Amino acid sequence: TYEWKVVAACDLAGTILGPESTPSTFTWTTLREGQLNGATGLFPNPASDRSYLNYNMEREGELTATITDLSGKQHALYQFNLTAGQITLDFDLSGLSNGMYLLNLSTADSSETLQLEVIR
Repeated sequence: TYEWKVVAACDLAGTILGPESTPSTFTWTTLREGQLNGATGLFPNPASDRSYLNYNMEREGELTATITDLSGKQHALYQFNLTAGQITLDFDLSGLSNGMYLLNLSTADSSETLQLEVIR
């Protein structure tokens, strides 16, 4: 679990010069290449231009995937109609800047959030 605040301004030494927001918290799951979180694997991670998601669909249905930055701004939305079984999805990251992102996955039965790091 991480705590974060938005600071209006600070100097090079890190001294806060302006107002700051109320602290907020969030939790994420870190996946690195070769690791699995339940039925889901995200690789490579960190990634540069593409990342792939292995996902085991329990049954036929819709999978929604969004990529957001840590401030909550949505950068991509994908909706897939999938058959049951193991699938691999391809995500184009070429339009994203270096940084940390959240890959939010949801089906009719579950939801999961994975951390995705973009490094070039």
